[in-house]
Amino acid sequence: MALSTRPPSQQGQSKPARDTLKHLLVTQFAATILAPLVFAAHSMEAAGSALLGGLVASSGLAWQALRFFRPYRAAQPGALLAGMLMSEVFKLLFFAAAFALIFKTQKWLLHLPFLLAFIVVYLAPLMARPSGRLGASKHERAE
Repeated sequence: MALSTRPPSQQGQSKPARDTLKHLLVTQFAATILAPLVFAAHSMEAAGSALLGGLVASSGLAWQALRFFRPYRAAQPGALLAGMLMSEVFKLLFFAAAFALIFKTQKWLLHLPFLLAFIVVYLAPLMARPSGRLGASKHERAE
């Protein structure tokens, strides 16, 4: 039985999987930073609202991406599917709670910039796929 020299956080992950995760997180971070800059031309409230919307989306999606790309054993496909479904449920609950908390406590919040930034950041990894298509990239299909 060979011992892995990779850290435990990377065991079971291929380089393309780590690259995909990095690409996804960098794209979300870039969209989260760009959204408030775009809305800053309107007002600081709009920029702040866009920043909050981007942070909510990127926080939930980053957590879920880290759950999806964690090491797993191929002998446990049922556990993998259950983990994916539960992470989706927790992400949706996080989004609902964050929206409720922010809408309730931030009276200055402008809803349109918040929602637009949330949607853009949520969809940014999909729009910025290296292959430019919705399916698996050529790099991902090669495995």
